[in-house]
Amino acid sequence: MTDISKEHRERMYYEQLQQVLANHYDANVSVDMPGLIEKIQVLEQFSLDKNKIFCLFSQVDFYFTYISENVEKIVGFSPTMIYKGGLRFAFKIVHWNVLPMAIKVHQWGDRFRELISHLKGKGNHNAYFCGVKIKDKWGKLRIFFVKQKILHFTKGGKPLLSFLEMEEITTIYKGDFFWTRFSVDYQDEKHCRAFFSTGKKKEYADLFSNREMELLRLITQQKNNTEISEILEISKNTVERHRKNMIARIGVIDMTGLIYICRLCQIL
Repeated sequence: MTDISKEHRERMYYEQLQQVLANHYDANVSVDMPGLIEKIQVLEQFSLDKNKIFCLFSQVDFYFTYISENVEKIVGFSPTMIYKGGLRFAFKIVHWNVLPMAIKVHQWGDRFRELISHLKGKGNHNAYFCGVKIKDKWGKLRIFFVKQKILHFTKGGKPLLSFLEMEEITTIYKGDFFWTRFSVDYQDEKHCRAFFSTGKKKEYADLFSNREMELLRLITQQKNNTEISEILEISKNTVERHRKNMIARIGVIDMTGLIYICRLCQIL
């Protein structure tokens, strides 16, 4: 893979994204940006997890409007360097197979908004992105899990500004793909959708089926395969197959990693 082909890919996806953004955002709303940044800085100051990066993210520009100071300690790039570099800088440091993600996120988001159009923007909107690969300043490949909470929408109901929490998961993630889970909580209902960049099936009602969730809850209760098979009235081989399928689908190395990611997704 030559540098020329890599540069061509970066430019191609960058231009595609610019067109997508131009088609999506034709309206704006008033946002108290200084007030939001001040709140994030307070969160950054008192957070017990100093390895978690906090950001304000503009969907209009598909870039950061604020990123916490600890980003330099974690990936080597200072906030100033990131701001000055802009979107093209981001395209240069992400792993090549993540480049299509910018386009896919918009496509997946549009698909999910179609499914929840009856809510008319109501509810608590979150998204979770797993398997985001970047190269840090020292050339080391790092893998991140990103939680996104939508703060503001355009008048047309599209996400405008969001709060991001970024956490490194390099040691527990082995998948060579990325996935997204969208969720909206409104009143007593939860609406979800999961999308995968690869695989025979790329769209799910959620990350796991009802049966898989039953099994997962029993695992968190320290039940072994024999106990789970008796409770769910299935064979131990079926229990083990469910375990392997869930681990492979999420892309983690083991069940411990799976449970950790599920908690990040607020499934458990």
